Amino acid sequence: MAEPNALYFSILIPFVTHVFDIHKTHTCNASNNIVNDKGVLKLVWKSARELCRLDRLLDRLLDKLLDRLLDRLLDRLLSTVTFWTHNFGLMATDRQASKQFRSFTVITMT
Repeated sequence: MAEPNALYFSILIPFVTHVFDIHKTHTCNASNNIVNDKGVLKLVWKSARELCRLDRLLDRLLDKLLDRLLDRLLDRLLSTVTFWTHNFGLMATDRQASKQFRSFTVITMT
């Protein structure tokens, strides 16, 4: 399960409060409050699970976005370095060197 964070609680706490407010208004006239309590708890638990799924989905999306951003940044950096080394008469790097540089950078950054 994903680790709860501030966003998770900022969504969950008002929702739970709202659900229990609804529960109080509907169970005042109900004869069996235990069944209604179970239903509310099931609803809260299901909502918490959905929020955890959403949190994991957002984490994966952010990871992919950061990977693409890092790839583009490294491509720009490599093309700039290649341009400057070529202009100063040094040997330009090839695509394999850029992949090695990229994997080295990712390993050292993590």
